[in-house]
This record gives sequence, structure tokens and C-alpha cells, in this order.
Amino acid sequence: MKLVSIIVPVFNVEEFVGICLNSIVKQTYKTIEIIIINDGSTDNSREICEEFVLKDNRITLINQENQGLSSARNVGLKVMKGEYVCFVDSDDWIETNFIEYLVDKMEIGYDIVCCGCNEIYADHIKKICAKKSMEFSNVEAVKEITGKAQVLFEQVQQKIYRSYLFVDLHFEVGKIHEDTFITLNLFGKSKKIGYFNIALYNYRIRNGSITNNGYSIREFDRIEAYLYNLNYIDNNFPDFQINIRERIIGAAIYNYINVVKNENIDLKYKEKCENIFMKYKKYCFKFKFSITLFLLSYYYFKPILLFFIKLLVRT
Repeated sequence: MKLVSIIVPVFNVEEFVGICLNSIVKQTYKTIEIIIINDGSTDNSREICEEFVLKDNRITLINQENQGLSSARNVGLKVMKGEYVCFVDSDDWIETNFIEYLVDKMEIGYDIVCCGCNEIYADHIKKICAKKSMEFSNVEAVKEITGKAQVLFEQVQQKIYRSYLFVDLHFEVGKIHEDTFITLNLFGKSKKIGYFNIALYNYRIRNGSITNNGYSIREFDRIEAYLYNLNYIDNNFPDFQINIRERIIGAAIYNYINVVKNENIDLKYKEKCENIFMKYKKYCFKFKFSITLFLLSYYYFKPILLFFIKLLVRT
């Protein structure tokens, strides 16, 4: 049986990490290595992980000073030995047949296999699953990710990969939306991707997590991620040049709206968005209707409206 590496970054999740690790050690597929990277936790997370290490020799615990999620994942990638690899966030958990099911599908000949998930809220659960299972070539997958993604998404969780796909790739350190930097390359390097409409990953939505804590200027990382992928798309998938530029504009609009409404954010971030609008102004027209709705929803819309009027007049 093929070895599967499961990479689990951990930081201050003492309330959840035990649930996560229990779900992994109880997998019906037994040929696994569990690589836990304790990213400088200051609560009892390290002690909980150490207890699991004593009970299961498939677990390796690596402790490092706090460097962020991307750094922790990169450490896991450097030491993994599995032919397949997957990622589980330490506040999430997986169904007991998660690995067995995905490995079984990989044996068909896929390079990446994806599944659906359950979003776990404080008061309800939302199942995120497509209506049917689907197969994608790398071209179809890149089109899906850069277009109106309906089935495949940028998150690296909910998936299992052939480990060789990560050769010469790494997660960008110090960024949020770190998955956006790398996912296009992973799909682009693949020959065949499978999506299966079964929810086997449980994604906990909590207020204190990095991506669910209100607006932050770190959201500009998403723009940076799309710009990072621009040359890759232009050189390898030129049919989707418009798609990636429209993604850049969409992310810039989101940030522009939030920057303008917040008086405490440096105006240089507003100027960054305006520079993007000017550089890619011909792609703004797709968003004219959504821009108008955004503008009308805020009492302070005048400066934004004036800017887009000037932009459209110059086009």
C-alpha cells in the first residue's frame, strides 16, 4: 500500500487539535505518516500533540518558533516520505474513510483527487458538495479555478496529491490566501484531476481564524497572489489570460470598497487599487453592474463613483 503523508500545522488550537488528530489516527487506511508542525504554540497544543506521539509511532512532531501556516506546511513538505500527500488544518477534522476513499480514487490514475466538505458553524452545518462527480484535464481545471469556480476551489485541503507535484513549489510565507499562490501551479502540473461529490472533510468556521476575522489590509495578498500567477497563466494557459486579469480586478474592487470606507487605513492602499484599475481598465467593464451595486450600498460612494466615471471616460 502506498504511503500517504498527512501534514498538520498547529498553532494555539488546544480546544480542537485533539479532535483533529483523533480523526487522523483512526483512519481506515493505515499506511500513513502524520507530520505535525507545532508553529510556536503558547497554549497546551504542544503537550496534546506530544501525548499523541507517545501513543502512535506513525506521528512525527516538529516544533518551531512561530513563522506562520505557510512555513509550517513547507517544513512538512521537506520531510515527507509519502507518494501521496494531503493537508489537514488542526482545527478541522476528517471522516474516518477520508484517506482510504481518496487513495482508492487516485489509483484510477488521477494526480489530484478532491472531495466536498462540511462547513461547521457554531449553530449549523452547511454541506458544500457539487451535484455530481467530475473529471478535469489540467486545462479544464485551470479554466475552472480562474473562471467562475463551481467545483474546484483554491484551498489545498479536501484534496490528496501525488507528492511530485510539489517539487519546486512552496507556500508563500507571511501571506494569507497562501493557497491561491500555489493551486494554479498544482493543477497545471497535473494531467488528470478527479472531483467526487462526497463530503469527507469537516471545515470549522470560527471567528478567531486567519480568514474569518473581518477585513484586513492583508486581503491585498489575494491581489498579489493573482499577480503572482499572471506570468504562469500567460506562458502556459494563454486562453485564460482574460480570466486571471478579471480575478485581479475583482479582488481589487473588494479591497477598494473596504479601504475607502475605513478612515484608519492608509490611503496608499486606495492608490494601489486605482493603479490596478488603470492598468487593467479594459477588464473593468465586466464588473460595471456589480460596481454600481456596491457603490449604491454605501453613503460615502461619491469618491468611488467619481473615480470609476473618470476611468470609464478614459477608456
